[in-house]
Amino acid sequence: GLTLVFSAKITDNIKVSEAWMIYKFGIAGQNTRMDLVEEGEDIWSAEVDIPIDLAQKVYYSLSARDAENNIVRSGEKEVFVQDLHPPVVILKDDYNITTGDKVWLNVTVTDNRRVASASVEYWFGAGEHRTANMSMMGIRWVVEIDVPREGPSPMRIIFNATDVAGNSMISEVMTLEVIDNDPPVLNLDSSTVKFHKEETAVIRAVLSDNIEIATAYVEVKYPPESVYESTVLFFDADTGFYTGEILVARTGVRIYYHFRVTDSSGNELVTEDVERLMLSQRPTITTDPTTEAWEGQLYSVAFEADDPDNLPYEHEWSMDTNATWIMIDKVEGIISGTPQDYHVGWYWVNITVMDPDRVSDWLYFEVVVHDVNAPPVVTITFPQPEQKVGTVLKVSGRAEDDLAIIEWVQVSIDDGEWVNATGTLVWTYEMSVKGFTPGLHWVTVKAYDGESESVIAEISFVVSKKDDTNGSPGFGGIVAALAIATALVGASLIARRRD
Repeated sequence: GLTLVFSAKITDNIKVSEAWMIYKFGIAGQNTRMDLVEEGEDIWSAEVDIPIDLAQKVYYSLSARDAENNIVRSGEKEVFVQDLHPPVVILKDDYNITTGDKVWLNVTVTDNRRVASASVEYWFGAGEHRTANMSMMGIRWVVEIDVPREGPSPMRIIFNATDVAGNSMISEVMTLEVIDNDPPVLNLDSSTVKFHKEETAVIRAVLSDNIEIATAYVEVKYPPESVYESTVLFFDADTGFYTGEILVARTGVRIYYHFRVTDSSGNELVTEDVERLMLSQRPTITTDPTTEAWEGQLYSVAFEADDPDNLPYEHEWSMDTNATWIMIDKVEGIISGTPQDYHVGWYWVNITVMDPDRVSDWLYFEVVVHDVNAPPVVTITFPQPEQKVGTVLKVSGRAEDDLAIIEWVQVSIDDGEWVNATGTLVWTYEMSVKGFTPGLHWVTVKAYDGESESVIAEISFVVSKKDDTNGSPGFGGIVAALAIATALVGASLIARRRD
């Protein structure tokens, strides 16, 4: 691309009449003659324009003639041609770059000889710099770049081209606008599944956008109405949900809703309608249950529910509890049962009422069964009724209590003073009846468990008369018996002597 100056000093003993050069580009190039111009002081020169795309050496030889037609010619010489011209990059400025899409970057690259390679350095906003190698398509070099959905604007690019001689050209930075054409996305609809008439329904959704969500609404309609009612959804940073509440209408069969969301670039998302069946109003249990029961006594609670849409007989009642002694009437909603001594303690009960639409309400409460301390029971096991006794009365028996606690057992004879017996659960009592009037007498017994006394138990006994042979023998009877025995022994001895 520059001019090569050939210069030589040529002398002759008389005079140089002319000088010329033969040159060619490359070893197989065509020879070209060019006359040299005398510059003075024996200096001859010529200029040759080197083609800009020359990739070979210049070969040349010099010749001169004097006035006598003597000719001299030099040997062939060569000149190395250095390529100092970098590639030329012609930029394109009509790119359409949109988020979440691919963009074909292409650039026209020319070189005086040949382009060896081209690449592009690019980045989005203040993001990471990346480099991609380009492919040659004619005089254009191209590469496909993925534009991320969240890629911020602008996109900046720098092209770099290198020729076969190692010359490089780096373009200026191009700044290109990245257009956000991606609407927001509904990732999850976690709204209430059941919409009860005249109740608040919670709308919850996970929404996202590649840049930023500007507004979010839920729009509701009740056929045959065609107009939607809008409710703003607010973002909850703690849960990540956009949340709003709607009051379901009093009348209707079905409800339709969808989401309308816009981002900061004006892109809009309108989801398809979600259809839900409008359910009856939820029944409400109004009964305040009794939470105390007593051992051995009937416990019963009749539950009622307020339901604007259904009659009481349409309800179905159920119960979940650890109180095995409680049963439920599923139609009437009555729970009942009689706890026993071994049921004393705490129990939980969960009552559920369900209407024909399978809409339910529940009530949890706890019941405590109190211990009822029954009076002890005392029994006399000895003597038997109207049994005759001698000089000593022996009485024994048992005392029973639901808690097996007996503090004392007391005995009274003929409504006399109460005296403690020996023992409690199994007890005994002894006393002398000498001096008692012969005939019928009474023993009464009672027991005490620390809280209450037992019903008095009683039994009769008979004190024998002194001459009652059926009774115990007295002192006089013993003397008479001894006298008779002595007489019999004496008679026996006399009889033996006579024999």
